[in-house]
Amino acid sequence: MFLSLSYSQKENYHWIFGNGTELDFNQTPPNVTPNNSLGAFCPSTASISDSAGNLIFYANADTVWTKNHVVMENGEGLQKALFGSFINTDGSTVYSIPDPASKSSYYIFFHLFVSKKMFYVKINMNKNMGLGKVVEKHILPYETPYQPLSIALHKNKKDYWLVFINKNQKLNALLINGSGVSSTPVISELGKSFPKLPPYQTYGRLLFSHSMDYMIITVFDEFNGSNKPSPICFYSFNGKTGKAQCLWKMLHQNNFIRGVEFSPNDKYLYISGAKINHGVYQVKLNDDRSILPTNNIQLSSEETFDLQLAPDGKIYFIENYRYLRVINNPDLEGTLCNIGDNKLYLHGKTVNFYFPHFVQRLPNVFSHNISCNIVEFNFPYRQPPTPTAQHKQQTKT
Repeated sequence: MFLSLSYSQKENYHWIFGNGTELDFNQTPPNVTPNNSLGAFCPSTASISDSAGNLIFYANADTVWTKNHVVMENGEGLQKALFGSFINTDGSTVYSIPDPASKSSYYIFFHLFVSKKMFYVKINMNKNMGLGKVVEKHILPYETPYQPLSIALHKNKKDYWLVFINKNQKLNALLINGSGVSSTPVISELGKSFPKLPPYQTYGRLLFSHSMDYMIITVFDEFNGSNKPSPICFYSFNGKTGKAQCLWKMLHQNNFIRGVEFSPNDKYLYISGAKINHGVYQVKLNDDRSILPTNNIQLSSEETFDLQLAPDGKIYFIENYRYLRVINNPDLEGTLCNIGDNKLYLHGKTVNFYFPHFVQRLPNVFSHNISCNIVEFNFPYRQPPTPTAQHKQQTKT
């Protein structure tokens, strides 16, 4: 018998990511195992667990594996099956969600960043004695050369929004509900403050707050302007209609932002990055979210990649490719958030850029009582560049 989930509190309990590393959050601290089937370079993955925290399956940008770490039936060579040949996995984005129409079905959405293509597959977990089978494969008729893409939970807590930037630099939101994936996107303007993007690959992140009421987009053009500050654009998001509106833009001194995450209480934004002014930063959001924040604190100064909120209520981040570190109390301001000195051992493996992608969860899923010693760090406060009048102005979209 197959144990399924619809909107589970434990579907993010297994993090399976690049170079064969897995974090299992059914234990505290999480158990680290190096026994999955991902290759040495796998920058984007998705994994999903059931309501008891048991792994169901995981995927990269071309293959789906079962919980037993073998290829799922019809789950290999997805790109060739849809496009005639393997394209790439570099810079790709992968998300997995439950099917709102069925307790035994799941979707996996793929964005092949370099080729600008998008597609999705559907999995029936009733097949093969609960190990699953890929039963549908579909190309999404949208082209986007921009990496920021994410999935948000609908306000009804059952359906979803697939959100991305199309080639015309418009924000598109596709509804995923019991009828399937909508063919008609809800379109929003990115806003006057949003930077004009080149017509080729632009890296970045798109992330929703845990309340689903706000959204942040970061962008970075790797091939032009590597010494320039990174723009961060903050939006209100209507989880019922899929519409977004730009509230403000700031220029951050970290010039290559690799990760963004909200604290569980949505009061703080954590930013990580590499290259110039790399490290982890905490930005305190104003109570009035439409006002540009000015409280920007640097918490670490090492080259840092993705960071993500975990089921234990802590934020984990990748540092120097080699290990993971932890923000123990992300709901607290400044050094009280407590970046621990200990590094999570990964059995000698290096780590690629990103953790697996999950749909953001509401704050009340974090029920752990966290008790940590507070470690004080003597990092200087760094304020972002003085905003111009244009940046301060609330954008009408």
